[in-house]
Amino acid sequence: MITDKDLDLHAADPACYFWAETNYFAFFIPEHAIAGHLQAIFRTNLKVAFSDVRIWRGLVDKSDDTLYVANLATCPCRPVCGSTLSPTA
Repeated sequence: MITDKDLDLHAADPACYFWAETNYFAFFIPEHAIAGHLQAIFRTNLKVAFSDVRIWRGLVDKSDDTLYVANLATCPCRPVCGSTLSPTA
């Protein structure tokens, strides 16, 4: 089971601009043959986050076959490492 603690960011060297933390959550709804994933990349030293959401039905060979795709780049991100990203924080 994923808990709020699993969403904590780790402290990083402030001088390292290549630091990134990711999380990836995949899901499958067998009754509807729908699958998907949510992925986020946090670049806390740059104060930005990137996200990717994809949903598809059945097996697909390429991204063009997905039902839904949303990519967001350089979204503002809380710069505080060690803080939680949970909605209750």
